[in-house]
Amino acid sequence: MDSHTQNAGFVKASQEFTETLGALQTRGRRLTLTSGLAWCLGTAILIFTALIFALGWWGGLGVRVAGWSLLIAVVAFVIAVALWRPWRRIQAADGMARILGNAFPDLASSMRSASEFSRLPSPAAFSEDLLAAALQDARKHLLGISPAAVFPLRMLALPMLFLAVSMMAFASMVWVRPAVASTGWRLLFSEPQVPGLMGRVDEVSPVVSDMVVTLRYPHYLQREARVLTGVSGGVRAPAGTEIALQARSLLPDAVDGFVLLSTGARFALNVAPDGSVSGRFAFMEGDWFSVSLSSRTKEVHGPRTPVSLEADQHPFIKLLSPVGRVEMEMNGEILLQYEAIDDHSLSRIDLIVRGAEQNESRRTINAFHTAAEESVSGKYLWSLGAIATGENAQVELVLQAFDNDTVHGPKSGSSEPLLVRVRTPLSQRADLVRRQGELLDKMVDLLAKRMRHRDAAMQELEHVNLRNSTEDVLSGIAKLIVDMEDNAGISPLMRELWIRVRQDLSNQLIHESRLMRNAAKNKQRLISVNRVFVRLIETAIVRVDDMILEQQFKSLGARGEWLEKERNHLETLVRQYDDNRSERVRGALLDTIARMEAQLVQLREKLEEIRGQVSYHHVQPSLSGGQDLHAALQHLRELLAAGDVASAVHLAERIKRDVAALMASLESGRMAFRTERFGEEEKFMDNLMTRTQAIEATQVQVRRDTLALERRYKEQLISLMQKKIDDWVVRQLARVSQMKKISAAMLADAQWKKEDSKALSRMLGDLEFSIGQGDLEQARQSAASLDEWLQSAGKTSSDSLEKIVKLNAELRADIDASFPRPGQIFTAADKRAAKIRAAEQRHLLARTRKLIKWLREQEGDTRYISRRASQTLDAVVEDMKTGVSSLENKELQRALNAQSQVIEALANLRKELRTGQEIPLVDTHPLPRESEVIIPLPADYQVPKKFRKEIIEAMKSKMPDTYREAIRKYYEALVH
Repeated sequence: MDSHTQNAGFVKASQEFTETLGALQTRGRRLTLTSGLAWCLGTAILIFTALIFALGWWGGLGVRVAGWSLLIAVVAFVIAVALWRPWRRIQAADGMARILGNAFPDLASSMRSASEFSRLPSPAAFSEDLLAAALQDARKHLLGISPAAVFPLRMLALPMLFLAVSMMAFASMVWVRPAVASTGWRLLFSEPQVPGLMGRVDEVSPVVSDMVVTLRYPHYLQREARVLTGVSGGVRAPAGTEIALQARSLLPDAVDGFVLLSTGARFALNVAPDGSVSGRFAFMEGDWFSVSLSSRTKEVHGPRTPVSLEADQHPFIKLLSPVGRVEMEMNGEILLQYEAIDDHSLSRIDLIVRGAEQNESRRTINAFHTAAEESVSGKYLWSLGAIATGENAQVELVLQAFDNDTVHGPKSGSSEPLLVRVRTPLSQRADLVRRQGELLDKMVDLLAKRMRHRDAAMQELEHVNLRNSTEDVLSGIAKLIVDMEDNAGISPLMRELWIRVRQDLSNQLIHESRLMRNAAKNKQRLISVNRVFVRLIETAIVRVDDMILEQQFKSLGARGEWLEKERNHLETLVRQYDDNRSERVRGALLDTIARMEAQLVQLREKLEEIRGQVSYHHVQPSLSGGQDLHAALQHLRELLAAGDVASAVHLAERIKRDVAALMASLESGRMAFRTERFGEEEKFMDNLMTRTQAIEATQVQVRRDTLALERRYKEQLISLMQKKIDDWVVRQLARVSQMKKISAAMLADAQWKKEDSKALSRMLGDLEFSIGQGDLEQARQSAASLDEWLQSAGKTSSDSLEKIVKLNAELRADIDASFPRPGQIFTAADKRAAKIRAAEQRHLLARTRKLIKWLREQEGDTRYISRRASQTLDAVVEDMKTGVSSLENKELQRALNAQSQVIEALANLRKELRTGQEIPLVDTHPLPRESEVIIPLPADYQVPKKFRKEIIEAMKSKMPDTYREAIRKYYEALVH
């Protein structure tokens, strides 16, 4: 193909791509222009509305100038942000490519590359066939993109809503305050000599200027007087306010005057010879007042100044946090944040608490005795206390504010109620059991869906539906595992079972999803994977169902405990009623009986729910005992109604025995069920805990004996070397000081990392401290650690570090030459004791290996716990080996360190086994399928340098086939 044909193909592809992109760009321009104009127009209308209102209310040249300035500045800012900036983004050279990349991330790279290719001059430096192909491919993607997906019409929703709100604000101002709007409109473009007045009558001339109004409020409001200068728009005051006027007359020869109220009342004014006017009047009701002045020849009436009566508003209080509904523990606390406002002043804020039994309590949480508080915000920490009891208790909290005035009107205001659900241990366990039942139902549905594909491969859509159902189940299991972690009533075996189910299903889902990438090729393998899925779900359903039943039995015991508490309360009330025959005690007795009967009904319902799922003899005694107890309670109610107190006292003793029998039957039924279903698991856990605890206890004793041996060595060393130690310490401290000076000089070297400098300084500090304390063994270890760090870091090439290495080697040699090791100064008894400690440690090592072997044999139903314990004990074995060799070589400090690590690891393992926490969610055990799932690492998705080089070479050599082949090979290697 000649050069001219290649250039024509490239130019045509470039033009077509530019035209297609331009169509999208045109739509973007239109929407951006419309959106920007809407923002600008809405902003102008809002500021215009505020300017007209301000001019109509206050007037003045300053307000007009400030308003016009604000209008121009804000509209210019909105044009820059809402119109010019988006417009400039669209008009940029690669602006549309960036916008498309944001909307479709998978096309970001191709769009930007195509945009750059389309701007290349012809002929290009690279293969124009390849560039034309890339442009045509990008254009195909563009043709498949809807313009509405890139520039949706919803981008106009917010500016149009803002424009509508601004227009509504303008209309509302005109409708609510027409006089203000009219005056403001007149003053918008002109300024009269006398400020425009609200409600002014044109035929009445102004008679005063520079009016100053002083408002003296009633005493009960406890508010200071307020002075208003330049009054032109009106006055607002509560009833009983004294209004004092001071002004200057515009009538030169005025001699008298008065204030006229809308009610017809008149109040005289004092007119001084210098033209000053003053007076006062009490405002109780009315709409306006006017000032009139008279001279010897005429009487001039001033305009009406509106006065609005400030009615008493009810206090407003709002609960800021929390709101709506919350949950809390029985011993929990809730921080209430609130704010309260009143038009005059607040007196106090109360908290009203309504319990589950409609009982109500009130407490004052904030009171104001001195200052008049109009606006208050505060916090209050509330705890449940004894307000609510029983299962699923709910409490309602309401804040109530009271005002501090005597104005006629509402005196209090309340906040929205806050509903608090109290989570008792019983309700928490019931909630977990309920959620597990829901998950079990979802697993049954998932099993039914997968059973349809036991012998036939599924289609892509079917796999998507199954994947969504499986992920829904896995998400519910993950949340359940987190909530189980903090609940002491849940068995560790229960949580371990859910972890195991989640991990098995997750791994199998990953495996199935990878096979679905090439479903036609992996048809038989997909059928096998689905069969494994079915088997796993069936096993999980059976195991989980047994565990849920066990938890239901456990919740029955908790209900029985609550019934026992009520029975104790009943016995106390019966004795009190026998003593005083009080009606109040009798009412409390009947209430207690009603609560016990309700609890028995719930207990019978729960027993009926599980009776068909367990052996008959596990629940029948409890059902019979509950019926007998219910009949006894009804008989007790009848005796109290008949007034037979003596018989009631005897019957209370019988009820005590019946409750005890019911509790025993509930406990025995649960224990029989556990023995039947979970006996092997509990034996395994007890055995593992016992053997681990025994090894730990023996290791603690061995360490104590080793510590005593080391203490004797140090005592002998100090007494033997007492004369040498001081000179040695001084000599070695000087050597360490020299090493620190060298390291300090190295900090300025750019080749050194900050972390390396810190590590070196810390090690030298530890070495200096141990030498200063005279701890020779610790000094030897610190010097050895420093030498290991220098060798492993590979930093011995510099002259400074070589000096530090040399000084450290001299220090270690000096320690070894100057002071004997334990084996050199031990007595025969000490050496014998060291051999005994080594033999004890070796015996512990053998016991631990036997325990590991036993755990590996148990990796069936308890494989997660077994594996976790085995991993911990493998590390313990290595530390024990170090302890044995150290004791044999008389290296006591090293042996102590290894023994400490063993004790800490065993203690942590017992804690995990006891609480059920810290059990890993990731399981590396191979699943029962044909191939192992290998999850790619992030590095696997990075394009190798060789691949990038092949692309560049293909583009330079004009070989698209090589380019496509390189891509194919790379992705085949990545997938397979």
